[in-house]
Amino acid sequence: MDNKFYYKTPALMLMMFAGTTTAAYAAENEVVKTDAINSTTNETVNPSTANESKVPVNVIATNDLSNPASIAEQYSLTQVKNNTETSSTSQLKTTETPTTEAVTTEAPTVDTTSTETPTAEAPTTEAPTVDSTSSETPTAEAVTTEVPTAAAQPKKTAITTTARTRTLGTTATTKAKNIDSMSVNEVIKYNNWTVPVYEKSFFNSPKIAYRNGVAKPEGIVAHETANPTSKIDGEIAYMKRNYTNAFVHAFIDDKRIVEVADTDYISWGAGPVANPRFINVELVRVYGKEAFSRSINNYADYFATNLLYYGLPLDNAHYDGNGTVWNHKGVSNFLGGTDHTDPIGWFQANNYTFDEFYNLVSEKYNYKLTGKMPATPVPAPGNTPPKVTPAPNNTGKVVTSNERRIAKIKWQNTDVYTSVGNPATAKAGSKSNTAYYVNKKAVLNGVTYYSLTDNKNIPRGWVKAKDTKSFSITPPSKTSKRFTLNSTAKSIYSTPWGSSKQVVGSLKGLTGKEFKASQFVKVGQTSYYFGTVNALTGWVNLNQMTLKSVSPSKTAVKITDMKNVKLIGRTDAKNAVLYTDIKSTKKAQTKPVNMQLYINQSAKKNNKQYYGVADPKNKFLGWISDTFIKEKQFKTVSWTKMPYTIKKSSGYIYSIPGGSKSQRIKKLSTLSSKTIQVIRTDKVGNAVWHKVLLDDKTTGYVPDSYLYSQNVVKLKAPESLEVAVAKQSRLKNPARNAGPKVVFSTPARVYNERLAEDSEIKANMDTKNALNDPELKYQFLDLGQSEGISAKNLNKLLVGKGILENQGAAFAAAAKQFKINEIYLIAHALVETGHGKSRLSNGLGISDDNTRIIENAAKKYYNTYGTKATDNNVELGGIAYAKKNGWDSVSKAIIGGAEYVRNAYIDNGQRTLHQMRWNPENTATHQYATDVRWAANNAKIIARLYKSLGLDGLNYIVHEYI
Repeated sequence: MDNKFYYKTPALMLMMFAGTTTAAYAAENEVVKTDAINSTTNETVNPSTANESKVPVNVIATNDLSNPASIAEQYSLTQVKNNTETSSTSQLKTTETPTTEAVTTEAPTVDTTSTETPTAEAPTTEAPTVDSTSSETPTAEAVTTEVPTAAAQPKKTAITTTARTRTLGTTATTKAKNIDSMSVNEVIKYNNWTVPVYEKSFFNSPKIAYRNGVAKPEGIVAHETANPTSKIDGEIAYMKRNYTNAFVHAFIDDKRIVEVADTDYISWGAGPVANPRFINVELVRVYGKEAFSRSINNYADYFATNLLYYGLPLDNAHYDGNGTVWNHKGVSNFLGGTDHTDPIGWFQANNYTFDEFYNLVSEKYNYKLTGKMPATPVPAPGNTPPKVTPAPNNTGKVVTSNERRIAKIKWQNTDVYTSVGNPATAKAGSKSNTAYYVNKKAVLNGVTYYSLTDNKNIPRGWVKAKDTKSFSITPPSKTSKRFTLNSTAKSIYSTPWGSSKQVVGSLKGLTGKEFKASQFVKVGQTSYYFGTVNALTGWVNLNQMTLKSVSPSKTAVKITDMKNVKLIGRTDAKNAVLYTDIKSTKKAQTKPVNMQLYINQSAKKNNKQYYGVADPKNKFLGWISDTFIKEKQFKTVSWTKMPYTIKKSSGYIYSIPGGSKSQRIKKLSTLSSKTIQVIRTDKVGNAVWHKVLLDDKTTGYVPDSYLYSQNVVKLKAPESLEVAVAKQSRLKNPARNAGPKVVFSTPARVYNERLAEDSEIKANMDTKNALNDPELKYQFLDLGQSEGISAKNLNKLLVGKGILENQGAAFAAAAKQFKINEIYLIAHALVETGHGKSRLSNGLGISDDNTRIIENAAKKYYNTYGTKATDNNVELGGIAYAKKNGWDSVSKAIIGGAEYVRNAYIDNGQRTLHQMRWNPENTATHQYATDVRWAANNAKIIARLYKSLGLDGLNYIVHEYI
């Protein structure tokens, strides 16, 4: 990783070598990180050991919209690359302190187009008809303004400076005596702190490529350790000992930046979805505003450095799950596979936000790329604390959504924002009246903003929607149409609805020439085609072309590359042509418009791609051109069968993964249970779908976002089911009518019992399939965990239950305090109190010597679980125990008695009904009942209680017999 040299070399040194007198933004004082990997060693890297510098690709500063340079200069990746390489070369060649010298810099001349007004471009026949969402019509430029002139060559000006050796001390200003009134970012810029030398402490981490390949991360995820006492060395040491569970690429605090794993390969820090995509970096907690600010300074620098190194643009993923700058909360919200929310809580605890952090990263990123420094806060003279201009009071919530439009900024003085809710960072300048793609929309306090992206997919910032003229734009569609240019065709553009600044070349004199199209879009109601004519490639308005008639081909059909594949695809929303045979021109009767289909075969017909498709039942339908279907990777990722709980009952079950509206089977809300059995898990592109088995034995598919998996702990029983059954059977003693029994009722008698057959014992002990049953699974409900069910919901179970009615709050408190399942606790109380009607639960008095019950005593005590109510004197024993514990109210009895329930029934290691009945860890010992159906019968009762609340149990423990 020697190629990170340029970005990790102190910015102050780079400018000193280049001979400029500009004060360094000392937060950029970085050093190089090298490729060499020395296991379990710490290494400090010196800039002088660096090799050749690597230049970032495909990145443009987001605050360059006000740059007066020409359009070609501002958008040219080559220009950015050359500028960067020049700076790097100067630094590498210098070996001594600079003396007085003339420095040559490039100062671009002012682009004359920057003074034009939004109406300066005369409309032509290119103008699409007005979209219903806009009152303006996109126009093409007049002929006289469309052809760009050659960009003026920048002037070279000699700047003479006084030579001197610069140190950090020469750039820092006097510190303010009080930083309390400054924001964290202001503190960082005011203090001009240097970034510490990057350290390397690599270990033998797995070398697994990112999903796009080695050294191809898609962004960076911010984490924090959430450990209030640990230090950076302790965190690193702990991670290295436990890296098989999790590890990240780097740790950062207020004094150090330590890389522990090669960023060219993945780490295991953000869950299975994010790990193959992102660099992961941990912020170690430090305390005090100055220490926290220093750590954030280092943190932001690491982000900016690596974004540039890997050629990644700036894009905040916090609000919409799309971008390069992530946090763990964003991963949890948008990608899943994890439920962490760091570092948001730690930021909030220090009066800091992720938006502020993103702004700081943006400043460092743009400075590293362009050398433009943000303003440094200046302290007031004397002892007065520095005056700080407060940030705008944008207290509303930013609501971000995807958008598909194309827009032009109306005026040159339009504000451009790095992120919504923060001050503008630039003016539109000469970029006004230029067509940009809009892929995101944000609303803050009723104001709508658009995120602008250029034709190279580089984010250009946010602008207010009212400051633009825009139209809807359709997704690009493939086409092979041929056109001839007509006399109105004047220019070809880099972007649909392009302006004179986006002209690729002139079409003058090309009337009648063939234009070969490969894509088309609609801007408003006007079609634009992308293609090639006369060695020029770009976008042309359909109104400026005529479609060529195509003569039937007499060429022999040639089929190549026939093979079996496993893909899935969605057909075009308006048109989908199927052929019964790939060699035939005969169209199939089926026209599957906007449908998801399995793709089982692939072939090329006269060098054009076709797919053999099948319906959701995998019945072959025919062959379709890739023009009419968008294919995605499709694979099975898990065959694990387990119950899931429905999270979004408003969702649907589909006949095929990724199905369309027409392929819905039924609504999830129509199912009789909130539990659904998953029998397989598939992946369509990046989306996860579960194959489910319904009660009628049919199957369907449900998106992962509609379900959540139950927490099932599976334990291995110490013996086989046959051995366990044999042990239970040996308890049978016919002479004493002892052992496992079957309890049953007859018309003549409610309660009957008999000794159980071995087959009945086995059927009730076997756990193999019971977890999949919506009622029997409650045998395995973990009774030793509270599930956080609200008092309001619990009160629904207590209606008409005597003294227990409206005691939901007490049961909720008891469950939380003593870690007991709420439903089990209520069921226990209902049984022991006769549904709240027993004398014990309704309160009794007792004599001072605890020897007799007092019926109408002024002071009563309550017992809601039958605690210590021994058979020889139930009421006296139960009330005496209640008095001893001070249970002089129903709520006290519910909460206090729960501790006894915990100790007597759960803490002995038997936490489920199945464990209470069969005790798999110690078969045939310490069993709570003799009825072989005791666990199943009680499970059905608990299942009905959950169902009445519209809830499902969350935590289960099941023993699997070997």
